Amino acid sequence: MADSPDSNAAAKPVLPCELEPIQTPGAIQPHGVMLVVDRRTWRVVGASVNSREFFWREASALIGLDLASVLSDEFVEALQRVAARPEFSGRASLVDEVEIDLGGERSRFAIVAHGVGDLVIVEGEPAGARGADNVETILQAFLARLGATAGVEELQDLVVREIRRITGFDRCLLYRFEPDWHGVVIAEDRNDRLPSYLHQRFPASDIPRQARELYRRNRLRIIPTNRYTPVPIVMQRDRGEGTAVNLSLSVLRSVSPIHLEFMRNMGTAASFSISIVRGDTLWGLISLHHATPAMVPFDVRSVCDLIGQIVSHELSARETVRTFARRLQRSTLVERLLVDMHRAGGVVGANTADLAEILGADGVALWTDGVVQTHGQCPPEDVIEPLVRWTLERAKPVAAWDRLGEAYASGGDLGATRGALALRLDDEGKVGIVGFRNEWVRVIQWAGDPRKTPADDPGKENDFLHPRKSFATWQETVSGSSRAWGAEHLSAASRLRDSYRGLIAAPAGGATSTGQDE
Repeated sequence: MADSPDSNAAAKPVLPCELEPIQTPGAIQPHGVMLVVDRRTWRVVGASVNSREFFWREASALIGLDLASVLSDEFVEALQRVAARPEFSGRASLVDEVEIDLGGERSRFAIVAHGVGDLVIVEGEPAGARGADNVETILQAFLARLGATAGVEELQDLVVREIRRITGFDRCLLYRFEPDWHGVVIAEDRNDRLPSYLHQRFPASDIPRQARELYRRNRLRIIPTNRYTPVPIVMQRDRGEGTAVNLSLSVLRSVSPIHLEFMRNMGTAASFSISIVRGDTLWGLISLHHATPAMVPFDVRSVCDLIGQIVSHELSARETVRTFARRLQRSTLVERLLVDMHRAGGVVGANTADLAEILGADGVALWTDGVVQTHGQCPPEDVIEPLVRWTLERAKPVAAWDRLGEAYASGGDLGATRGALALRLDDEGKVGIVGFRNEWVRVIQWAGDPRKTPADDPGKENDFLHPRKSFATWQETVSGSSRAWGAEHLSAASRLRDSYRGLIAAPAGGATSTGQDE
């Protein structure tokens, strides 16, 4: 349950839920049935104990049988074709829909499968009423609405609205992971049956490290009810226990009892999630909740997965366009700034308003041979000179702080300043620029109090095997820092420095290049 980034996990205590073997629970959810098959012989080597409800034979009686005798020769042929695909070991794929006799009544089941080493995991669940034509209609309607959106925010609102409409769930959230793995709800669509979590944060401990890895590998997860009894898997004796089977890619995998309690405490009887993965990184989740038990058939889940992938690409593309537009604007300002400095013969000719915009600063200081010129909101006069000197000494050639008061040990009242971005324009430190940022005081709304961890209360370890009971809004006021300096501002500072050095190194009266490559 650590609420720290994965990169720092080694420095934190390993907490109970991080050790839970959620990839190998040895059980499935009861709305479906599972057979474990030897890929070399196509014989059953394991089965869920509810097999009798579907195949009129106990799980132990199925072990050792040819899969064809349990289903059909035609099904095994279809499965072998699917198993030959490169993606078979990467995700569960639909093999076929078959009719199964349940208590004397024929019901259609979607049979999906995936590979795990020398095993094939075959899973059956009730098929949806929608046909392929309806699935295609869903996708076409979404693409038509997607084409009418402009910008990132409209796209985010569209995806939660459309996914909720397709599934019929009560609430749909678009949940983005922050660098520290806390989550923030950036878009929401819902009815009045469940409360709003828009703009609220969830602690990283809500989705532990190994759960995030499952979300990254298996983009879909459905839990039709939070009050089910897990169905164990029985394995052939020489195969070990059911817990030896890795169910990371299973569509029926039984989830952690801690998560089921989390759902109950949250007031959600059913949930469905679609992972947003960029490259190989988990970016966020489309998370759906329903106040009563509810199922989303495999074919509809599959189209939601496709929509999730489209949204991932679209978000990335639109954010790239927005970033490029900002970078182009900064490049234009840099060129104009360099022209001004060239005409003035040095940094004193800089348009400080342009400079503050390039660096994203509330104020800037120009440093030339020990003389400081300021513009905008900067630290008080009695500390500005030693502070600028101190920052430029550490700029090699660029340095940034968002908690300046903690790093600057020389003391003095920094006023409202909490951040600095320094760039040294020469090798001796006689010419430089420092941008300043004011304190960023913000109120963060959490979905419940995120503060308690077992490390905080070591005498009550067992309490932390349970999720928090309340998700009522808990507010936290955060102060003492500025906004962090992003990569775009650090990059702009470096480009400005390189261009300035090229400018002052140019022969007098010669052609001047800004060095911009954008």
